[in-house]
Amino acid sequence: MRKMTGRILVWLTLMALLLQPWQAAQAQVTAETLNEGRVIFGSSFTLKDGETISGGLVVIGGSALLESGSTLYGDLVVVGGSATLQQDASVNGAVVTIGGSLNLDTEVMGDVVIVGGPAQLQENARVRGDLVTIGGTVQKAEGAQVDGEIVDNPTAPQMPNAPGAPDFEMSVNPFWEAFWLFMRSLGYGLLAMLVVLFLPQQTRRVAEAAVRQPLNMGGMGLLTYILLIVLIVALALFSILIITLLLTIPLLLIVGLIFGAAMAFGWIALGTELGSRFAGMFNREWPMPLNALIGTFLMTLVADGIGFIPCVGWVAPVLLTLLGLGAVTMTRFGTKSLPFTATLAPVESVPPTETL
Repeated sequence: MRKMTGRILVWLTLMALLLQPWQAAQAQVTAETLNEGRVIFGSSFTLKDGETISGGLVVIGGSALLESGSTLYGDLVVVGGSATLQQDASVNGAVVTIGGSLNLDTEVMGDVVIVGGPAQLQENARVRGDLVTIGGTVQKAEGAQVDGEIVDNPTAPQMPNAPGAPDFEMSVNPFWEAFWLFMRSLGYGLLAMLVVLFLPQQTRRVAEAAVRQPLNMGGMGLLTYILLIVLIVALALFSILIITLLLTIPLLLIVGLIFGAAMAFGWIALGTELGSRFAGMFNREWPMPLNALIGTFLMTLVADGIGFIPCVGWVAPVLLTLLGLGAVTMTRFGTKSLPFTATLAPVESVPPTETL
């Protein structure tokens, strides 16, 4: 089997495309506007006959159609939607579908990766690279070709032990760890987008509190966490001494749900603020749900990725969680605005004028 280098490059390309400036899809597109790669969010996109995209194409929450005679000089990534590549459409990169469907009836110069969805390879389909499926299904029509290898649920290669070292087996699959990290980050991003759609003002208040007073909010988050532990211990002792498990168990569930919701809401508020600042780097103003999706995705990806570092990897996720938790507690889930004192510049004293 080929090395995992090609598939790793596919995922790196996916990440690079996700970091590009986003823009909404339009019903009609012209060939003049397609001189760069683009990212389509929540809409369908059609690359018509004679039109060309010189970069990659990412479609999230929508469908992508490459008509016969169209050309894509990059990778095609579809997340949570469908992709249809008609006969004689040209794709010089890879094709990746995550949680969606693929209907392929043309030649793809790179790899084809299907994650968690069905794929149909028609009679004119030809994959020059590898065909990789992760939790998905592939149906090949007669005449469909795959020049590379067909890999179903790939596993990480076994690394040889150093000379003289004891034999052991690695119980953690780095490929799956990276895959679930990406999916978990994407899930948090989609959840953040949904929360912000219904609670925009509350999210702003929580993010503002965390940014304006990070030390106070972090300290309050730590205090809230300590009080939670004390409350759980008190309820446990109460249930042992007075034998009221029927009352204690629902209380524990309610406390746990509120605490979990507070941590998640604080994390989403921080991610939304990050997404807003990320948009400012490109001198763009994105809708707040889009800021929440991108910012929360990136923050979760980086923070949880740092978590793989031994001994110190827990620091960043814990600090961010405490910061968001404290802001949620102080603002009462964003229903209360905190009075922030503005720092005024000192006013220079003006000497009195002499009267003649």
